[in-house]
Amino acid sequence: RVFGRACRLFNTTRDPAMNLAEPLLPVASPTPATPAGASGSGGVGFGIGSGAIGGARRVLGIVQEYVEALGASLGVESEEEARACVWLGLQAHLANAVFTIGRNIGPAMFIAKAGAAQLPIVMFISGFSVIGIGPVFAKWSKGKRAAKVNYEFCLLSAALLLLLPLPIAMSTPGSALGIAAAYMLFLAEDLLPMLLMMQSSSLAQGSLTGHAAKRLLGLIQLGCSTGAMTAGLAIAPLVRTFGSTALLFVQVLLLLASLWPNHMAWWYEDFDEGREGKKKEVQDASAAPTTSPAGPQKADDSQRAAQQPIYRSPMIVALAINTFGIIFCKTIVEYQYNVLLASVLSTDEMVAMTGQLYAAAGFSASVLNVFNSPMMRALGITTTLLICPVSLCVSALAFAAVPLVWAAFLGRLVDLTLRWSINNSTKSLLWIATPREMQVRAKPIIEGTVKKMTGSCTAFCIGVVSVILVGDHKLRALALLSAAVAAASSVVCASSGRMYHAAMWAQIDRRELVLDEDADRARQYGSSGLVDFEGTIEIDPVMAAMVLEKLQSAPPQVQLYILRGMGERLPDAAWRTFLESPLTGFESLAPEVQVEVIRLCEKAPARFSHRRLLDFVRHRLDYEESPPARGAGLTRAEVADKYQTERATAYAILATGTRRLMDAKPLLARLLESRKASLRGAAAAALLRLRRGGGPRPP
Repeated sequence: RVFGRACRLFNTTRDPAMNLAEPLLPVASPTPATPAGASGSGGVGFGIGSGAIGGARRVLGIVQEYVEALGASLGVESEEEARACVWLGLQAHLANAVFTIGRNIGPAMFIAKAGAAQLPIVMFISGFSVIGIGPVFAKWSKGKRAAKVNYEFCLLSAALLLLLPLPIAMSTPGSALGIAAAYMLFLAEDLLPMLLMMQSSSLAQGSLTGHAAKRLLGLIQLGCSTGAMTAGLAIAPLVRTFGSTALLFVQVLLLLASLWPNHMAWWYEDFDEGREGKKKEVQDASAAPTTSPAGPQKADDSQRAAQQPIYRSPMIVALAINTFGIIFCKTIVEYQYNVLLASVLSTDEMVAMTGQLYAAAGFSASVLNVFNSPMMRALGITTTLLICPVSLCVSALAFAAVPLVWAAFLGRLVDLTLRWSINNSTKSLLWIATPREMQVRAKPIIEGTVKKMTGSCTAFCIGVVSVILVGDHKLRALALLSAAVAAASSVVCASSGRMYHAAMWAQIDRRELVLDEDADRARQYGSSGLVDFEGTIEIDPVMAAMVLEKLQSAPPQVQLYILRGMGERLPDAAWRTFLESPLTGFESLAPEVQVEVIRLCEKAPARFSHRRLLDFVRHRLDYEESPPARGAGLTRAEVADKYQTERATAYAILATGTRRLMDAKPLLARLLESRKASLRGAAAAALLRLRRGGGPRPP
C-alpha cells in the first residue's frame, strides 16, 4: 500500500509544467559537431534521468503488486485493515518488548538480592495483590476507550519504573534495603507488564469484528512475538554494556514510544466505532419490516444474558479454567528454569541467557503467527485450542524424565512460543464470542485476578512440595503435577470449542454478528440491480452442513441474515437441498427470503434450476391474472407481504432475462399486460435482454 501511494503521488501530484527529468539549469543538447573535450553531460544526464525515473516507476509498480499479493495471501482485504494491523501490531510489539524485559530482570535480580528461597513467597504475594489491583483497574477502565486506558497506563507504568533504579543501585544483597528493593522490583515487573499486555489485547479485540479477527489476529500476534524476539536479542549486549539496572530505563523508553501507535489505534477505534454505529442504524432500519414478534424478546434475552453474573456463563467459566491451567503450567516451568539457571550462572549471565530464550521463542511464535489463520481454518477451533495444553503436558512429562537445564529450557521455549501465538489467538476468539458487556466485567478478573491467583496457588504448591521433597525429586514432582493440570485443561478446551460454535450461532440468531463486510457496505451505501457479493467466510463441508441445518429451521429474519453473510460461500449441493426440500422449499419461504435467494442465484442455475425459476414466474403470473377474492381492507402485515411478493416476482422475471431463457418469452409477453407497473417494467427489461441473443433451454 505504501509503494502504491508513492507511485500515485509521483505520477499525479507533480506540476505538469515542470519536467522533473530535465536539469534545473539550461544545458544545450549535444550534437555530432560538439568539439572534443566539450561538455555533453546535459543530454546524457537527461537520458539517464528519464531511464532512472521510468525504471523506478516500473520497480515500484512491481513491488506494489507483490506487496498487495502478499497482503491478500495473509488475509488482509483492504487498506483500512492493513493500517489497523500495522498500528495494532506495532503497539503489541512494543508492549511485549516491555513484558520480555520485565520477565527477564524481575526474577534474576530478585534472586541476586533476596535469594532463591524467597522466590515462592514473592510469587504468592504477587498473586494475592491482584485481588485488590484487579477490581481497581476494572473500575478505572470502565466506560473508557481501550486506547485511552492504555495511554494513561503507559504513562503511569513509566513513572513507577523510574522510581526503582535508585534503591536497587544503593542496596547490597541480603540487606534489609536490598530485600525490600527486590520485592518492589519483582512486584512491579510482574504486575505492570501483565496489565499492559492485557490492555494491548483489548485494543485489538475492540477494533476487530468476529470474522476479521480470525484473519488478522495472527498478524497482530506476529508483532507481539517479534517484540519478544528483538527485545531478547538486545538484552545480552545491553546487560554487558550497561548492566541489568539499565534495562529499567529501556522499559521506560519503550513505554513512551508505544504512545505513538496507541494514538493511531485510538483514531482507528474512533473511526471504527462511528462506522459500526452507522451500519447498525442502517441494519436496524432495513430489518424493521421483517422483524418477528420474537425479535424484541430475543434482544431482551441478549441483554439479560450479558448482565447476568459472570460465573453463570459457561464460556467465561471455561476461559477461567483454561487460564488457570495454562498459567499453572507456565509458573511451574518458569520456577524450574529460574532455580536451575541460578545454580550455574551469575545474574548478568542469567539475564543474557533468558534474553536468548525469549528471542528464540519470539522467532518460533512469529513463524506460527504467520500460518495462524490457515491453521485455524484447516484444523478447526477445537483442535487448535488443544495444541497448547497437550504440548505443555508432553513437555512436563519430558522434564519429569530428565530434570536438567536443557529440558527446562525446552519446556520454557514451548510454553512461551505457544502462549504468544496459538493460545493468544484462540483465546481472543473465545472472548469475541462473549457479549461485549460481559467482556468488560469478566476480562479484568480472568486476565488479572485469575492469572495472579493461579500464580499464588502455584507458589503455595511449590512451597508445600519444597517442604516434603528436595533436589531433583522436588522438580520431578512439580513436573508431574503440571502434566496432570495440563491434561485436565485439555478436556475443558475440547468443550470450549463446542461452546464457541454455540455462542457464535446465538449471535447470528440475534443478528449481532457481522458476517460479511462487503454485503454490509452495499446495504449501507445502496446498490442497484442484482448484486453478487463476495463473502469473506470460508465454509468447509462441516460448516456447510451446520449452515444448512440452521437455514432449514430458522425464522425468516435469521435466514436473511445467514444468506447475506454466507450465501455466496455455500456449496451448490447445500443450496439445492435447501431450495428443493419438501418442508423448506423455495415456494414455502417468506417473500423477503425469496428475494435474497433470487439475488444470490441469478447467475447460478446449479443452485436454482431454470425449470424451477420458470415455474415460479408462471405460478405468480397465474396468481396475478386470477387473484383470490379478498375483503375490502388489508392489514399492515398483509400490505408488507404483498409488497415483498411483488419484489420477488420482479427479481425472478429479471433473472429469466439474465439467464437468456428463451422459453420465458410467452410468459414475459403476458406480463407486459400486468396491472402492476413493476412487473411490466421487469418483463420489458427481460425481453430486451433476450433480444441480444439466444440462451439455454430449461433442463
